[in-house]
Amino acid sequence: MALSVEVAEHIPQSSARTFINSLIKHSDLVVFGAAIPLQGGFRHINEQWPRYWASLFSENNYRIFDILRPVFWNDNDISYFYRQNTFVFVNEARPDLIRLSIKQRQIVSDEYMMLDVVHPDKFTEAASYKNISLRRLLPLLPQHAINVIKRKLKFSNAG
Repeated sequence: MALSVEVAEHIPQSSARTFINSLIKHSDLVVFGAAIPLQGGFRHINEQWPRYWASLFSENNYRIFDILRPVFWNDNDISYFYRQNTFVFVNEARPDLIRLSIKQRQIVSDEYMMLDVVHPDKFTEAASYKNISLRRLLPLLPQHAINVIKRKLKFSNAG
């Protein structure tokens, strides 16, 4: 198994195909996840929707299986970006791994249902900085200021 989570978004888009090719050279089963658009992070230069990465794997006859996200979706001990972005890719030349992944997908779909998901178009619209208005933010400012002051007072009283 090869594992790459929250790495690919740091690689230029011009090198993404080479990166995926290097992963599949090492294993017929790849656990892979990368930051989605507007996720943000240190030196993220290539945030893409999972469909983008799936297409690069698909070019090499790797099939995507969403068998980890449903299991860990509500586990707050795992950082949200791992729960949100991690998929399994399997080489279609390995029918044994394909059968195992299909079986696991059925088990997961029977036991877990991801209800709290948002369409990428809506997410992009809502999360875009150009859509943040002062009209929405100004009413939040007084309560935020009060919370900051309370936190500061607790720390100063504790010391």
